[in-house]
Amino acid sequence: MAAHPEISICAILTVRNEAHYLSQLLPRLAAQCIEVAVIDHASSDGTWELLQRYRGSPVISVATLPYLGFFSLRQQLESKRRVIEGLSHDWLVHCDADEILEHREPGKRLRDAIEEANQFECNAINFEEFTFIPEPNRDYAEHDYVAEMRRYYFFQIRKNWMHRAWKREAKLDNVAGAGHVLRGDGLRLSPYTHVMRHYIGLSQEHIWRKYLDRVFDPDEIARGWHRDRKALTREQLLLPGSSPYIQHLDARPNECLCRGSAVVSHYWHWRRGDQATPAVGERDFDEV
Repeated sequence: MAAHPEISICAILTVRNEAHYLSQLLPRLAAQCIEVAVIDHASSDGTWELLQRYRGSPVISVATLPYLGFFSLRQQLESKRRVIEGLSHDWLVHCDADEILEHREPGKRLRDAIEEANQFECNAINFEEFTFIPEPNRDYAEHDYVAEMRRYYFFQIRKNWMHRAWKREAKLDNVAGAGHVLRGDGLRLSPYTHVMRHYIGLSQEHIWRKYLDRVFDPDEIARGWHRDRKALTREQLLLPGSSPYIQHLDARPNECLCRGSAVVSHYWHWRRGDQATPAVGERDFDEV
């Protein structure tokens, strides 16, 4: 295939009190010449000040979004859509602060995956989720959690359900698909599926703060969204010490992530005392 000129890429993030994640994510995106448009969702943890340090590289804009008192995914996605309308980049990336998107081959980057898809004349990329969890007694908040956190499981509700990067000119939309599935005429997915590392929490206390008592948009609950994270208890959120479904990275450079047996629900729905059989998976979005 002939070489293509470097393409412009922008990741769009909505963040609320995620300074610990951003301190690791933003330098990694900057190193790939991936620009970032941020929507600050009423943060109060120093996120705003951190974003100012990265203004220009990679952060090119910071918008604000009021907090309604509950988690509304649709509000966030529609806000991202408005931001996208003002961008002129070749490719767009829908990303959360606790996610690291990368090439399927160890050592390669998100930019490599996008440039590869562009060369194949594809206009979207699917990713697979590998959910990383801390050890029960570790706190990674002030550490390089990407390098140090090594426990993970392969989370897959179904195949081809995480379209996170797409070509802007294709005019694809991810609101109806709850940020997972792109809709639009002419969708051409890359033949290669890549990797999303999801760092779901940085410590046991962080996971409790993040998910206990979270209130969701009642309209989205009625649509069947968020069922996997609704009304969680402190006991459910206790980190497992071990499980047949938890894999471990060692210190070898460029070690491949292992798919093994996919789980269809997050660890808090695995059966206590029988973790070898995860609970039936719940979908985070409507099936259409």
